[in-house]
Amino acid sequence: MAKKIKKVDQNKAKKKKAIFESAIENFAKNGFHNTSMSDIAKSAGVADGTLYLYYKNKDDLMIKVFNEMVDEKLELIQEAIKDEKNPLEKLYKVFEYHIELFTNNPDYVRFFVQEVRQSPEFYDRFPDFHPINKYLSLLEDLIKECVDKGYMKQIDPVLAAKILYGSIDFILSEWSLRKDNLPLKNIYKNVIDIFHNGMRYE
Repeated sequence: MAKKIKKVDQNKAKKKKAIFESAIENFAKNGFHNTSMSDIAKSAGVADGTLYLYYKNKDDLMIKVFNEMVDEKLELIQEAIKDEKNPLEKLYKVFEYHIELFTNNPDYVRFFVQEVRQSPEFYDRFPDFHPINKYLSLLEDLIKECVDKGYMKQIDPVLAAKILYGSIDFILSEWSLRKDNLPLKNIYKNVIDIFHNGMRYE
């Protein structure tokens, strides 16, 4: 009996993973408004009704898939930086892994940087949907740590986190729109260097 329950759970997890990947692929390639639940079900290899076992509608699916993707990536990033003592190096690594994790799959990038810019009507319907707040919170904490340990001067960590995140977000946006998908290695370090050292002449 236990084996049967385990197999059922595994099948459910497999179907949900297929739906997750299918949703990202379809939203990335066709956009949220041009993607139907049937499109996602077909790509995932499941019946239309299976989607509604997990998601109330397309809006609910998009929100949950996006949040799940962010949580998954943040968990990997936090695991990667946990043993680093230097907070500035942590910032380097956050963006190193952020870029690496997303650019390994261009659909993830397009979904992450494009679908977060949903229409104002979407945010009017779902005012609590703030998909990048967890990223911003991580950056704010690291910037505070840099300030507290003397790696940076006193700055507003909330504003600084938004500026830093916005820079990387723009770079990923540009990358996602290019057909040649130029490598982004070392770009994140240059962004951090500019952010940390400014553009002062010495």
